[in-house]
Amino acid sequence: VLCPAYVVASYSSQVHCNGTFEGFRRISSPEKWLRIHNTQEWGDQQDPENRADLLKFFDYYMKDRRDNGWADTPRVRLTVLDMSHPDILYRPEEEFPLARQQIKKFYLDIPTGALTEAKPAAESTVSYVSDDHAGRAAFRYRFQEEAEITGFSKIHLCMSTDKAIDMDVFVRINKLDAQGNRLLANYTNVYSGPNGRLRASLRRVDPEKSGPLTPYHPYDRRDYFKPFEVVELDIGIWPTGLRFHPGEQLEVEISGFEIMTAHMGDMKLETVNRGEHTIHSGGAWECYLLLPFIPQE
Repeated sequence: VLCPAYVVASYSSQVHCNGTFEGFRRISSPEKWLRIHNTQEWGDQQDPENRADLLKFFDYYMKDRRDNGWADTPRVRLTVLDMSHPDILYRPEEEFPLARQQIKKFYLDIPTGALTEAKPAAESTVSYVSDDHAGRAAFRYRFQEEAEITGFSKIHLCMSTDKAIDMDVFVRINKLDAQGNRLLANYTNVYSGPNGRLRASLRRVDPEKSGPLTPYHPYDRRDYFKPFEVVELDIGIWPTGLRFHPGEQLEVEISGFEIMTAHMGDMKLETVNRGEHTIHSGGAWECYLLLPFIPQE
């Protein structure tokens, strides 16, 4: 029996975001709906209009009220965050991720600190202290025209460490204004963009279960490495919907500590990090970010 599903999601939930979208993506039932909002989840659930919408779904299936209009509800009601202008709310779509997404590759150019469409010819490196809760490396791309990035993203990194046999690597995408200031959406949890993380010894990817933007790690074995040995990491980045205007920038930051903007209570993470992490890009090493661009109408 295929069970119908009504899924509610938000990009800014720093606990439930990825699981909600992954759940919707993997649900096998053809009768599934997704509503993506731009607020905080508890307030959204208590909104009378949203509760009435959910009741309509239950009435349709559980009370067989097939004339209540639920069948006309868009399968996906998509929200795109702007932060510098009004958000796009509940744009009707047929699926998520969007079938019309165009995946674009941006290389990490270490000498300039930029994200570039051309692969750097020469190899270069940049390092950060992995265990001081401050070290980071960052790369930016400035938009020349209107753009929308909606869906899952992925980063491919070539990294080494000098004092350990494992690494915890954290990634976050930020939206910046033209002057480089971080733009924030404040829905109880402050949000500037999506994040991802990976312990390097668990880097193995199952190609049969992975997509271009969604690496699947089975976490079934530990592959340790020697100090200064370069390993390649595919890190999935949680889904988002972000709109950019000319002059605004996208920044990807890489660090050895959890860089979410908020933490749950006294949550503490055990880390394997020691010493420096080094990113290798250019030449024989390909470090790049894959982003899901949505064509502008």
